[in-house]
Amino acid sequence: MTDFNVPNANSTVANSVNDNGVIVGFWQNTNGNDLAFERDASGNITTFSAPNPNLVTDAVQINNSGRIVGAWEDLHWTSHGFLK
Repeated sequence: MTDFNVPNANSTVANSVNDNGVIVGFWQNTNGNDLAFERDASGNITTFSAPNPNLVTDAVQINNSGRIVGAWEDLHWTSHGFLK
C-alpha cells in the first residue's frame, strides 16, 4: 500500500487507478472546497477544478488512455459531468 495526500489538503480521496498507475480522486482544501487531482505513477500530483464558480470537482474514473470523467457542482448545487 502507498499512502499519499495532496499537499496542504484537509483530506484526500482516491477514486480510480488505471493500468499505468495513474490515480484520480478529490481533495479538500483549507476553505472546505473539493477539488480534483491526478497523481501519475511517479507520484507527481496535478490538481484541477471545473469552470468557476463551483463548489465541488470530483474526478471519478480514469481509463488507460488517460481520459478522466467526473462531476462538479455549481453554486446552486446542480451537478454536472465532465470529461477531461
